[in-house]
Amino acid sequence: MTANDSSAFVKKRHRISQRQRRWLFAYLTKAAKWNATEAARVAGYKWPNHSGPENLQKLRAHIDRAVDARLDDHDPEIIKAWVWQL
Repeated sequence: MTANDSSAFVKKRHRISQRQRRWLFAYLTKAAKWNATEAARVAGYKWPNHSGPENLQKLRAHIDRAVDARLDDHDPEIIKAWVWQL
């Protein structure tokens, strides 16, 4: 491996989809009350029983950052601003 090859392994920022943003917002607010399946239903997923837990696993790092930032204590407008800047 050369120095140029190592640039391929640079960690990319994980972009999330619009629907995942809606799911994360619902999950972090009273809309779903920290329920992954209900958040998927609110976000418009076709199969919320499958998509909710899947998003919970995929977006765990974002959820942990929100908890660390104590966003669960703030009003929905603050959470919305945080989620949409991801």
